[in-house]
Amino acid sequence: AASSLVGWTEFRDSRPVVSDATDAAVMFMLATAGEIDEAARRLDRAASNEFTDVPDEAGWPMAISLYAETATLVADHTAARLLVEIIRPFAADRTQLGTGGIMCGPAARLVARLEAGLGNDERSDQAFVAAVEDADRLESPIWRARCRLDWAACLLGREKTDVASTLMDEAQAAMGDKDLPALHRQLSELRP
Repeated sequence: AASSLVGWTEFRDSRPVVSDATDAAVMFMLATAGEIDEAARRLDRAASNEFTDVPDEAGWPMAISLYAETATLVADHTAARLLVEIIRPFAADRTQLGTGGIMCGPAARLVARLEAGLGNDERSDQAFVAAVEDADRLESPIWRARCRLDWAACLLGREKTDVASTLMDEAQAAMGDKDLPALHRQLSELRP
Protein backbone atom coordinates (compact mmCIF):
# COMPACT_ATOMS: atom_id res chain seq x y z
CA ALA A 1 0.00 0.00 0.00
CA ALA A 2 2.83 2.39 0.84
CA SER A 3 4.46 1.86 -2.57
CA SER A 4 1.12 2.52 -4.30
CA LEU A 5 0.76 5.76 -2.38
CA VAL A 6 4.28 6.84 -3.33
CA GLY A 7 3.67 5.96 -6.98
CA TRP A 8 0.33 7.78 -7.22
CA THR A 9 1.68 10.79 -5.35
CA GLU A 10 4.73 11.02 -7.62
CA PHE A 11 2.51 10.65 -10.69
CA ARG A 12 0.16 13.38 -9.43
CA ASP A 13 2.91 15.77 -8.33
CA SER A 14 4.93 15.39 -11.55
CA ARG A 15 2.13 16.73 -13.74
CA PRO A 16 0.74 20.24 -13.69
CA VAL A 17 -2.69 19.03 -14.82
CA VAL A 18 -4.09 15.66 -13.82
CA SER A 19 -7.57 14.33 -13.43
CA ASP A 20 -9.54 14.90 -10.28
CA ALA A 21 -9.75 11.13 -9.98
CA THR A 22 -5.98 11.02 -9.52
CA ASP A 23 -6.13 13.74 -6.86
CA ALA A 24 -8.96 11.93 -5.12
CA ALA A 25 -7.10 8.61 -5.25
CA VAL A 26 -4.05 10.18 -3.59
CA MET A 27 -6.25 11.74 -0.89
CA PHE A 28 -8.01 8.46 -0.22
CA MET A 29 -4.73 6.53 -0.01
CA LEU A 30 -3.28 9.15 2.33
CA ALA A 31 -6.32 8.86 4.59
CA THR A 32 -6.26 5.06 4.64
CA ALA A 33 -2.52 5.13 5.34
CA GLY A 34 -3.13 7.26 8.43
CA GLU A 35 -1.95 10.54 6.90
CA ILE A 36 -5.19 12.21 8.00
CA ASP A 37 -3.89 15.79 8.19
CA GLU A 38 -2.43 15.71 4.68
CA ALA A 39 -5.54 14.03 3.25
CA ALA A 40 -7.72 16.63 5.00
CA ARG A 41 -5.60 19.49 3.67
CA ARG A 42 -5.91 18.21 0.12
CA LEU A 43 -9.63 17.58 0.48
CA ASP A 44 -10.15 21.10 1.80
CA ARG A 45 -8.39 22.45 -1.29
CA ALA A 46 -10.52 20.25 -3.57
CA ALA A 47 -13.69 21.45 -1.82
CA SER A 48 -12.80 25.12 -2.19
CA ASN A 49 -15.10 25.43 -5.25
CA GLU A 50 -17.74 23.14 -3.72
CA PHE A 51 -16.62 20.35 -6.08
CA THR A 52 -18.26 22.19 -8.99
CA ASP A 53 -15.00 22.23 -10.93
CA VAL A 54 -14.72 18.43 -11.15
CA PRO A 55 -14.88 17.88 -14.93
CA ASP A 56 -17.92 16.08 -16.29
CA GLU A 57 -15.90 13.25 -17.80
CA ALA A 58 -15.36 9.52 -17.35
CA GLY A 59 -13.38 10.03 -14.13
CA TRP A 60 -16.12 12.05 -12.41
CA PRO A 61 -17.82 9.11 -10.61
CA MET A 62 -14.51 7.84 -9.24
CA ALA A 63 -13.38 11.31 -8.16
CA ILE A 64 -16.65 12.07 -6.37
CA SER A 65 -16.69 8.61 -4.77
CA LEU A 66 -13.14 8.92 -3.46
CA TYR A 67 -13.74 12.47 -2.25
CA ALA A 68 -16.74 11.12 -0.31
CA GLU A 69 -14.71 8.23 1.14
CA THR A 70 -11.99 10.67 2.17
CA ALA A 71 -14.45 13.13 3.71
CA THR A 72 -15.77 10.29 5.85
CA LEU A 73 -12.30 9.10 6.87
CA VAL A 74 -11.03 12.56 7.83
CA ALA A 75 -14.37 13.67 9.35
CA ASP A 76 -14.63 16.78 7.18
CA HIS A 77 -18.21 17.91 7.77
CA THR A 78 -18.06 20.78 5.30
CA ALA A 79 -16.97 18.50 2.45
CA ALA A 80 -19.44 15.83 3.58
CA ARG A 81 -22.38 18.26 3.43
CA LEU A 82 -21.38 19.34 -0.09
CA LEU A 83 -20.79 15.82 -1.33
CA VAL A 84 -23.99 14.35 0.10
CA GLU A 85 -25.98 16.92 -1.91
CA ILE A 86 -24.03 16.06 -5.07
CA ILE A 87 -24.44 12.29 -4.64
CA ARG A 88 -28.01 12.18 -3.25
CA PRO A 89 -29.74 12.41 -6.71
CA PHE A 90 -27.70 9.42 -7.91
CA ALA A 91 -28.66 7.47 -4.80
CA ALA A 92 -32.31 8.37 -5.36
CA ASP A 93 -32.01 6.95 -8.90
CA ARG A 94 -30.37 3.83 -7.42
CA THR A 95 -27.19 4.43 -9.42
CA GLN A 96 -24.11 2.25 -9.23
CA LEU A 97 -21.11 4.55 -9.61
CA GLY A 98 -18.18 3.45 -11.72
CA THR A 99 -15.47 4.56 -14.07
CA GLY A 100 -14.47 2.27 -16.90
CA GLY A 101 -13.60 -1.02 -15.26
CA ILE A 102 -13.54 0.44 -11.75
CA MET A 103 -16.72 -0.09 -9.73
CA CYS A 104 -17.30 2.45 -6.95
CA GLY A 105 -20.47 0.78 -5.72
CA PRO A 106 -23.94 2.00 -4.86
CA ALA A 107 -24.28 5.77 -4.62
CA ALA A 108 -26.59 5.15 -1.66
CA ARG A 109 -23.65 3.68 0.31
CA LEU A 110 -21.72 6.92 -0.02
CA VAL A 111 -24.76 8.95 1.04
CA ALA A 112 -25.21 6.63 4.02
CA ARG A 113 -21.60 6.99 5.13
CA LEU A 114 -21.64 10.77 4.70
CA GLU A 115 -24.92 11.11 6.60
CA ALA A 116 -23.54 8.92 9.40
CA GLY A 117 -20.46 11.14 9.61
CA LEU A 118 -22.74 14.15 9.88
CA GLY A 119 -24.68 12.52 12.72
CA ASN A 120 -27.86 12.08 10.68
CA ASP A 121 -28.57 8.54 11.88
CA GLU A 122 -32.08 8.18 10.46
CA ARG A 123 -31.04 9.40 7.00
CA SER A 124 -27.97 7.19 7.18
CA ASP A 125 -30.04 4.10 7.98
CA GLN A 126 -32.48 4.86 5.16
CA ALA A 127 -29.60 5.21 2.71
CA PHE A 128 -27.99 2.00 3.98
CA VAL A 129 -31.25 0.11 3.36
CA ALA A 130 -31.11 1.32 -0.25
CA ALA A 131 -27.37 0.56 -0.50
CA VAL A 132 -27.89 -3.04 0.63
CA GLU A 133 -30.76 -3.47 -1.85
CA ASP A 134 -28.65 -1.95 -4.63
CA ALA A 135 -25.68 -4.18 -3.78
CA ASP A 136 -27.93 -7.23 -3.80
CA ARG A 137 -29.23 -6.27 -7.26
CA LEU A 138 -25.64 -5.88 -8.42
CA GLU A 139 -24.99 -9.44 -7.19
CA SER A 140 -21.45 -8.55 -6.19
CA PRO A 141 -20.14 -10.36 -3.10
CA ILE A 142 -17.79 -7.44 -2.50
CA TRP A 143 -20.47 -4.75 -2.49
CA ARG A 144 -22.94 -6.96 -0.62
CA ALA A 145 -20.36 -7.39 2.14
CA ARG A 146 -19.02 -3.84 2.09
CA CYS A 147 -22.45 -2.18 2.41
CA ARG A 148 -23.40 -4.46 5.28
CA LEU A 149 -20.09 -4.04 7.12
CA ASP A 150 -20.18 -0.26 6.80
CA TRP A 151 -23.72 -0.20 8.14
CA ALA A 152 -22.79 -2.59 10.96
CA ALA A 153 -19.91 -0.29 11.95
CA CYS A 154 -22.30 2.66 12.18
CA LEU A 155 -24.80 0.66 14.21
CA LEU A 156 -22.14 -0.61 16.61
CA GLY A 157 -21.16 3.01 17.25
CA ARG A 158 -24.78 3.54 18.33
CA GLU A 159 -24.78 0.32 20.38
CA LYS A 160 -27.31 -1.43 18.13
CA THR A 161 -25.46 -4.72 18.38
CA ASP A 162 -28.26 -7.13 17.40
CA VAL A 163 -28.88 -5.58 13.99
CA ALA A 164 -25.13 -5.07 13.49
CA SER A 165 -24.50 -8.75 14.26
CA THR A 166 -27.07 -9.82 11.67
CA LEU A 167 -25.45 -7.55 9.08
CA MET A 168 -22.02 -8.99 9.89
CA ASP A 169 -23.37 -12.55 9.48
CA GLU A 170 -24.86 -11.58 6.10
CA ALA A 171 -21.56 -9.99 5.05
CA GLN A 172 -19.66 -13.10 6.04
CA ALA A 173 -22.07 -15.25 4.03
CA ALA A 174 -21.64 -12.96 1.01
CA MET A 175 -17.85 -13.20 1.23
CA GLY A 176 -17.84 -16.97 1.71
CA ASP A 177 -14.37 -18.35 1.21
CA LYS A 178 -13.38 -15.71 -1.34
CA ASP A 179 -9.98 -14.08 -0.96
CA LEU A 180 -11.14 -10.61 0.17
CA PRO A 181 -8.54 -9.63 2.78
CA ALA A 182 -9.71 -6.06 3.41
CA LEU A 183 -13.30 -7.14 3.97
CA HIS A 184 -12.30 -10.08 6.15
CA ARG A 185 -10.10 -7.71 8.18
CA GLN A 186 -12.98 -5.22 8.51
CA LEU A 187 -15.26 -8.01 9.71
CA SER A 188 -12.75 -9.26 12.27
CA GLU A 189 -12.27 -5.71 13.60
CA LEU A 190 -16.03 -5.32 14.04
CA ARG A 191 -16.63 -8.67 15.74
CA PRO A 192 -16.22 -8.62 19.54
